[in-house]
Amino acid sequence: MTALQQRFGRCTLSLLWLITALVSVATAQDIGLVILQQGGVADALAPWLLYGGSIVDALLGLWLLLPWAQRLCFQIQLITIAVYSVLLSVIAPEFWWHPFAPVVKNLPIMVLIWILMPGKSIS
Repeated sequence: MTALQQRFGRCTLSLLWLITALVSVATAQDIGLVILQQGGVADALAPWLLYGGSIVDALLGLWLLLPWAQRLCFQIQLITIAVYSVLLSVIAPEFWWHPFAPVVKNLPIMVLIWILMPGKSIS
């Protein structure tokens, strides 16, 4: 993979994380709160988790634009997506069959993250 392709991949992932952070609190807040309530999260705690998740997403998006600790950034992205996917699968498994496939899309995103991760060996 060329340096330009790697840069483009990182910038694309950064945009994904940053837009997700923004949408989560700006336009889809009600959806996020309903999902958290379905998962048994207390009403008082749900907004904290929603904003906390949005902050994590924004930080990952910004971190991708910085040159330091990129391997760790990619590892944290994989863990974050895995946790989000498992939780959503348990709380609202219908999102696997949703017409926009929000959980299914996590699989190719995780593959892209793995491909772009620096310092891995490919067998």
